[in-house]
Amino acid sequence: MAINLFESKRFFINTVSSIWQRFPFIISCQNDTGCNNLILQLTEFIPAYRQFIVCGNVPRSIEFSHRKPRILDSSELTILRESLFASFDEERPGTRPLQLVYFNATPEIFSTLLNKLKCGWFATTNLSYSEIGPLIEIFDIETVDDCSIIFLKPTDDVAIEEQLFDKSERRSLEVASFIYQLKMSEINLVGNAILKEIENGKDMTQVEIKELFNIDDLTLQRVIYLLNAETQMDVRPYIIFTPKTIQNLLKKFLSLNGVILVGALQDQRIIGLAKARNINFSVSHLFHALAKTLQEVKEQFNFGKHCQLIIELKDNQKILLVANEECQYAFLIDTNKNINILTEEIMTLL
Repeated sequence: MAINLFESKRFFINTVSSIWQRFPFIISCQNDTGCNNLILQLTEFIPAYRQFIVCGNVPRSIEFSHRKPRILDSSELTILRESLFASFDEERPGTRPLQLVYFNATPEIFSTLLNKLKCGWFATTNLSYSEIGPLIEIFDIETVDDCSIIFLKPTDDVAIEEQLFDKSERRSLEVASFIYQLKMSEINLVGNAILKEIENGKDMTQVEIKELFNIDDLTLQRVIYLLNAETQMDVRPYIIFTPKTIQNLLKKFLSLNGVILVGALQDQRIIGLAKARNINFSVSHLFHALAKTLQEVKEQFNFGKHCQLIIELKDNQKILLVANEECQYAFLIDTNKNINILTEEIMTLL
């Protein structure tokens, strides 16, 4: 009987998320044909930029699939172990991360090979749940038809997978794969770009990254996680995140009637941003221009006291600039709003 990857939302999301986030898991199945069919479906959700490596009793359907996996000789376990351990240890920025699939894993393979690899693999086996338990630490199990997926780590952060599942639900495998691969490639490209900026000695603010690459906080969170999981590079120290105090203040500002957009600037850098609706122009360019304006009129913005400045735009919209001891705030104001009343409300919050 063929096993359907889309049998249930939870089954699909947990399995695909484990692959994407490099969490190891095990497919326990007595039906080799059904298991191989499931693997064929899962290979469509292995990020295309990863090195796809297979070993063990590799079925011909996988060997000749369009993903063209690299097949490792499994006859000499010692040589296989050394090769895999070295390959995983060499994962760094600029190298392609690995995705290993081991077919028909035995107790020896679990105890001497797979149990030593922290991430980036999943395996098939004819062993039962009770036989696998003593060999490797198990977190959870999910059964579909006559197949059990044994998860070794929790998949808590699945918000992106849930969004993509809802978008691809009731679509073909090819459409679902396209939707996921597009997001996976986007995240990989953003990560590579951030690494290049760091390599060139530049830091970036959280807002600059989101605006430059047109991504949301969930996507940025996955970018940071995967950079660590795939390249062993923690980029958080190189990103200037919006302080919680400023985040909370921006939310209060945005709740005021008439505020379309509000941003926070420090040292001519955008460190915080909140939008009431989609903006059809480059926020980054706008705020860099504002930062330049602030620099030119800095004598009006003496730190240590509240002060303000109004700039008229070509389309009759207004930008209100205010400053306090901490940073400067720029507000894009609705044309129908009395700016004097709004300014009083803003200064009260400051």
